[in-house]
Order: sequence, then structure tokens, then C-alpha cells
Amino acid sequence: MKYFRPLFIATALFAVQNTYAQQNTSSERAPLITDVYFPIGFYAGGVTPMTTTDWRNLMPNSELLKRDLSWDQGRDGMSRSSEGAAALEVAIGLDLGRNKGADARFDKQLRLGVSYLDFSFKNRVWSRSYTGPYDTLTSSLNNQVFLVDTTWNDVYRAEYAYSRIGLNASYILRKRTPNKWSWYVGFGGMVGTTLNARATVRHNTYTNASSTDLDYPDLNDQDGDTEQEEMRIASTPWGAAYALAGIDLRIGKTHPFWSSVHLFNELRPSMMFGTVPGSKLSATPAMQNLFGLRLDLR
Repeated sequence: MKYFRPLFIATALFAVQNTYAQQNTSSERAPLITDVYFPIGFYAGGVTPMTTTDWRNLMPNSELLKRDLSWDQGRDGMSRSSEGAAALEVAIGLDLGRNKGADARFDKQLRLGVSYLDFSFKNRVWSRSYTGPYDTLTSSLNNQVFLVDTTWNDVYRAEYAYSRIGLNASYILRKRTPNKWSWYVGFGGMVGTTLNARATVRHNTYTNASSTDLDYPDLNDQDGDTEQEEMRIASTPWGAAYALAGIDLRIGKTHPFWSSVHLFNELRPSMMFGTVPGSKLSATPAMQNLFGLRLDLR
């Protein structure tokens, strides 16, 4: 978020300056920059599972991950199969049909901007447990025997967290209409790098003592021991290709200011590409849903 505050201010100032300049430009020369976008929303997508080798390549200096983990009881289901994050963007629209006639059905536009996807992460769990007899209790009232069992648990948890920032470009066909509502379609792509990447691995061992007799609740006890490692991870490139479809609402039709203010909702079915240090390039499907403000500078 901190990267967008100065960028937002600079873009807003540019928009005001550009609007003033266009008011003093001859009507025979159509402006190149026609719109400024400020969308915010979220994205959700799949996650490529990381093997034990992938995690060791990600954290080569981890002493915990160097241990024998071949006993893992196959609890990959505890790994995240999807991820989601807040999405922010600042962009400008360039008019690709400046010489079009007044009867053209569509506006053709190239949209350029910067995108920020906040806090995504992957995780993995290795675990094993064993239950065995611990003790027996004999009732002093009726000599009934109660069994006490203990479960030994051994769990490793690894997490890899990061944010993304990148350049965004898209081609848009927007339906020209005098009505307040309009629609548009297009396609685009993003390319960038990860930010603030960190990885953590924790090792936790604990035991549970339990009895089948509810008259002895104090036997249901738990204790444990924890080890933890945390390290910074180098930035890696990422990219995306997407189609887009959106609807647009013009706030006013007659007032000069409100007729230039638009609200929009845009869906982007996407394919995300990325790498984890030491692993191969992966591709996963994703969906972006953005809501925002569009200022028409014409």
C-alpha cells in the first residue's frame, strides 16, 4: 500500500494538469491520454503444490528442513490449494482511435498502469503421530480398570509469504453510447516482481494423555516444545495474461464534472505465472474482480 500513495498523488496531479491543458487545445487535435483509472479489488487463484525438495531449495540454510522428513504420513491436504489477496491499480488510458469518426461504434484504448497484489502465501505440513498405552488406573470403589493412552505428535509447518508489484497493459474496446451504462471487453498482461518475501518453518512436538473415563478430566493434558526458523527470500519475477469484461456507469449526463466521473466493475479471468527460488516456472488459473473510479479527461 505504501508504494501507491505517492503514485496516486502524482497521477491525480497529472490528471488535473492534463484536463486544464486539453481545455486550451484546439478541438481539431484529439487528446492522446483520455482516462485515469483507480481500481481496487481482490484476486483469487490456485496454488502449485511444493514438494519437500522445493521447500529445501527455497530455504537452503534451514537446519529444520535438513532433517529426515520421509516419515510424513501424507497430509498434503493441509497445504493451501488456493490463495487470495487485495489488488490495487493506478492506470491511464491512451486513445488508439483519435482519428475515428463521430459514428464509430467503439472506442479503442490502450490502458497502462501499475498493479499491486498484497500478501499471498504458500504452506506445507509434515506430520506423524503414534498412540500407545501410558498407564492403567484401578477404581478404589469397584476395582474397575481404566486405560490411559498417550499420543506423541511430531509436526513441521512451513510458510512462504510475499507481495507482488508489476506493470500492467491492456487493450480495450469500449461501446460508445449516450446512455449512463456501457460495457467493454479486452485482454491484457502483467509482469513484475515479488516484494517482502519471507519464509518460516516451525517444528512442534507434543503429547496428549487421555482416558476413556470422563471422571478423570485432569488426564487430558498437553505439553510440547517448539523450534522456529525465519529468513528473507530473494525477489522473483511473475507475470499474468488475462481477458477482461466490465460494465461502466457514468454518474451524470449533463453536468460537465459529473459526466466525466465513472464507476466501473471489471472481471479478469487470468493465468498467473511465477517461480519459487530453486523451483520450475508454474502456471495457475486465477480470477480478478476490480471496482473503481474512472475519470474521463475529454
